[in-house]
Amino acid sequence: MYFFSLLLYFMESVMCPAKHFPKEKYSSPSTASLDYQDMLMHAPLGCFQSTPEGKFIFVNHAMASIHGYDSAESMLESVTDIASQIYAEPADRGRITRLLEVHGEVVNHECRIIRRDGYEIWVSLNIRAVTGSDGLISCWHGFVSDITRRKQSQEMQKKHHEKLDSFLRDIPAMICCFNPQGVITYINQQYCDYFGMPQEELLGSIFLDLIPGKDKEISQQNFTSLTTEHPVKTVEHRVQLPDGTIRWHRWIDRAVFDEAGTPEYYQSVGLDITEIKTQQLKLESIFEACKDISFVIAESCPEGDLRITDFSPGAESVHGYQKQEVVGQSVAMLHSREDLEKFPEIYTSIRQGRVWRGSMFMQRKNGQVFPALFTVYPLEIEDRLSALGVAVDISELEEVRRALQKAKEAAEAASQAKSTFLANMSHGIRTPMNIIMGFARIMERDFSLSRQHLRQVQTISRNADNLLRILNDILDMSSIEAGQVRQHAEDFDLHHFFEQLMGMLLSRADSRGLELSFERAGYIPRYVHGDQGMLRQILINLLDNALKFTSRGWVKCSIKNIQARSAADDSPDVFKLEFRVEDTGPGISSDEQENLFEPFYQTVAGTQEGGTGLGLAISLRYSRIMGGDLWYENRQGGGSCFCLHVPLLPACRPCRDVQEVPLRMVSGLAQGSSPVRVLVVDDKQDNRSMLLALLKPLGFQVREAAEGAEALQVFEHWLPHAVLMDMRMPVMDGYETTRRIRLMQGGEKVCIVAVTASVAHEHINDILAQGVDYYLGKPFKPDELLDILKEALGLSYTYSDMP
Repeated sequence: MYFFSLLLYFMESVMCPAKHFPKEKYSSPSTASLDYQDMLMHAPLGCFQSTPEGKFIFVNHAMASIHGYDSAESMLESVTDIASQIYAEPADRGRITRLLEVHGEVVNHECRIIRRDGYEIWVSLNIRAVTGSDGLISCWHGFVSDITRRKQSQEMQKKHHEKLDSFLRDIPAMICCFNPQGVITYINQQYCDYFGMPQEELLGSIFLDLIPGKDKEISQQNFTSLTTEHPVKTVEHRVQLPDGTIRWHRWIDRAVFDEAGTPEYYQSVGLDITEIKTQQLKLESIFEACKDISFVIAESCPEGDLRITDFSPGAESVHGYQKQEVVGQSVAMLHSREDLEKFPEIYTSIRQGRVWRGSMFMQRKNGQVFPALFTVYPLEIEDRLSALGVAVDISELEEVRRALQKAKEAAEAASQAKSTFLANMSHGIRTPMNIIMGFARIMERDFSLSRQHLRQVQTISRNADNLLRILNDILDMSSIEAGQVRQHAEDFDLHHFFEQLMGMLLSRADSRGLELSFERAGYIPRYVHGDQGMLRQILINLLDNALKFTSRGWVKCSIKNIQARSAADDSPDVFKLEFRVEDTGPGISSDEQENLFEPFYQTVAGTQEGGTGLGLAISLRYSRIMGGDLWYENRQGGGSCFCLHVPLLPACRPCRDVQEVPLRMVSGLAQGSSPVRVLVVDDKQDNRSMLLALLKPLGFQVREAAEGAEALQVFEHWLPHAVLMDMRMPVMDGYETTRRIRLMQGGEKVCIVAVTASVAHEHINDILAQGVDYYLGKPFKPDELLDILKEALGLSYTYSDMP
């Protein structure tokens, strides 16, 4: 401050010499005065003279540079109003004016100014007011220093201290500092929370007041033993909480010394170790009780090794040594060479007070190596770093684990082999069945067949359907056992579902002379959400059995909502529906009922009728996957009754009404239709022939390709509207062929239909993800393919009645 006062006085004497010296001596500026002005102009400190109204009279080059001007002259010309052009907060000018009016000077005033380039900086101002002969302020003289870097440094230090305070406040340990007299000068929040006392009450108190009895001496001795060579030590002692509770603490104490080697202050970091101390008292009894577990206590030695200090009876049993043979020896004698690589990691954990857990290969006295679960607990015994090692011999468990692993791998291999076999079997059967059923259904559409031949063809179709049902049962059961079956829930119209089910089975009931009825009791929701495929499969299995084993009388399927809700109920969480399938057949004996739902089990009547014995097993498992159940009841008066409970959710939105389509068949493309080009890609000639026999008579233009490369050539030159792609082909399969077609000209628009025997849901999803538009599983019905082409290409057909 004194330095700036001298500078201001000097500046005032140079700029206003008449104020300090007799007027007759300075009627005009002297050479010396001009020299001093020149010195001010080139001074490294910003100097200025201004009027009280806020206009600069004089600025030096340093002042202009601080404010971002090229020269003092350009600053004098540019700045006409100091308050609005210089200060970041114009009110600062007013505050300085008031200070000058009251005190005559401003010393080290810090504020923000705006440079010419618009950048804000921090400056320190030292200003003195110069008064005239009339006693009024005539002008201001001042010095300006750029302190931006100092301010930025202070801000960084402030943020650093805030982060450090936040870290120390949140760290899960008690931290405190105190001076050599024991007066607490700093504590973190964990310290306050632990002792249940506010920070204001703890600061300034004596830290020893919280330590009871003889433990004060232990703590004091630890601090007095700290030296510049050994400034850090650990101590354990008891503390007393405000409610009188005694707890054990472990403190890491550090002394901070000045240059003379005198302690300036102490830092301490503490943890509550009451539980550890309590456990230490139980170690001996544990050692005696656990005869099959090795407990070894070791302490660190100057060489950096751990030497055994205690050896439990269990350790003697496990390792084969007597206690006197190992005490004082390195712990390495109990471990295999392989374990020695882990020792540095374990030593680090012990030094850091962390528990180490892992598997080890330890060694017995006879040299035998055995696997063990090994845990190391860090201990503090008489100020020496120690550890408790606990080892459990898991030789027998390891043998069991290896056996289980082998069994698991064998089971997985068997499951994979089974899945592969079933997939191949499915593909191998579905492909020829697609040909048989395809040609049979093409022949069913032939009006030139005699009635006898038509019945024979229909017999082929019917038995092919039965064969397909058997195959599906086997595959479904295998998928269920492998845990690969998931629900595929969707919104559907339950009323239409019921009517469709009746339409499917009514003709079969009529052919057997049976009455088939469907009944709905009470309010039945129409639009529901669930897996209608599973529900359909269950009910078809039950109704098929009922029709198969009932020779006369009736079969009835009824449904009711067992929650007794009405149509007026608002959005129930779930509908619990009960389906009952009853018949007047022979019933099932009590002996046969016990195994009724077991896979491949058949009753005596079932053996005579044929089948796989999987229908009921699949139905039971499907019902439970859906969250329901299925069971058998004896019907009064004879016959059978199967009861199915299934929960269904309300539909997200009403389903589109399904219009019943008359039983007609497609006879050709509508008159006036543009040519429709279809490319059939399949490595089997029979499959291609069947598709050609289906599509060509209907007016489609069809070309065929026996493998992927040929398909690419035909596509490039012919540009078909649709491609029927077999996904499983040699050399270039359908996946790669599809990918390449999509990259060709016109390939992004063509409709690609995957025609494949892979029918598992996960396979379907994989196929659709490869760029195909539709999936058609073998064997398929002609109308399924025709409906896909109609939807994809916007076709219109002509129809005729079935022959």
